[in-house]
Amino acid sequence: ELSDYYITETEQMFKVMRTQIDVVLPHGCAVINAAIPEADDLAELSDGEVIFYGMSTHNAAICKHLQIGKRAVFLRDEDIVLATGNEEQKLLSLSALKASKAEQPETIMAAVAAAWALEISPDIIAAALRNFDSNPPKKHY
Repeated sequence: ELSDYYITETEQMFKVMRTQIDVVLPHGCAVINAAIPEADDLAELSDGEVIFYGMSTHNAAICKHLQIGKRAVFLRDEDIVLATGNEEQKLLSLSALKASKAEQPETIMAAVAAAWALEISPDIIAAALRNFDSNPPKKHY
């Protein structure tokens, strides 16, 4: 929601999202939520690679992206999957995450896609997800 900044129309929001994609260099990577209607249009603006993320492979943008050999991160039967074209690697199950994180699968997919774009190995990504706690216990001194 950007209505506080007078961004109230779909076309205006596309322009805001586009500002992030337009600056991706040829050696860079854009991470795009495949669920948004403008996903394909945004992907075309990237000079670098594009990794789509989403809640399933039943998304048209992800299907098309994988068919041409590109990368995507998605859920299948509660498992986080990294895919490049027809090759898939199960990263880990949402049940392996702390409950507060497992309740935010779309955010997890975005984070995984961003880490993968940075060429962080799947083993490191999985280990970090298993151990990450954004609400650590408070220390009492």
